[in-house]
Amino acid sequence: MRSDITDDEAPQFKRALTKGLDFDPKETYKLYLKVLRKGQLQRAYRCLEKLLKAFPRDAGLAEEIIRLTLDMKDTKRTKYWLRHRMSIKKMWPDVILLGQLEAEEGNIKQAGEFLKMAQKLHEKNPGNKKAEKWFSEMVRFTENMIEKYKQLEKLSEKIGKRSSNSVLADETAFGSRQKAQAGIQT
Repeated sequence: MRSDITDDEAPQFKRALTKGLDFDPKETYKLYLKVLRKGQLQRAYRCLEKLLKAFPRDAGLAEEIIRLTLDMKDTKRTKYWLRHRMSIKKMWPDVILLGQLEAEEGNIKQAGEFLKMAQKLHEKNPGNKKAEKWFSEMVRFTENMIEKYKQLEKLSEKIGKRSSNSVLADETAFGSRQKAQAGIQT
């Protein structure tokens, strides 16, 4: 709530904020905290989702739902809400986390793009020493993941070529044996 509102105006202001809603946001948030403490992550998610539909520009709620989806290990939802929060305000921690999630899924090109975007955002607003250290670690981690996936792709291409060549060789050898058994000269 705004700090310049007097105690007399507070109830009117609260009614104006929640006017048109078919639920009480305060009660929904209390329910969210209650079910979260009980470990009912799906119900907690639904509460936050409902609140974010009513208050889509609330970066604090977006941060909570991102943390919750990370706890749920639901990368699809995490990426969705990271993008949502980035539409409110682009911050390098969100971008680098999105890059890391893309790298974990093997989307190397996308991960690289997010890494570059995070580095540009970081140059504009670096943060404190603790944030600097975390950023450096995340960049190294994401770059290492990208490099490992590139190596894996190269290896799988080599294996694919070898296996297709060996299949051809096996088929040729099998055909030669069949012909030899049948008494056909090649």
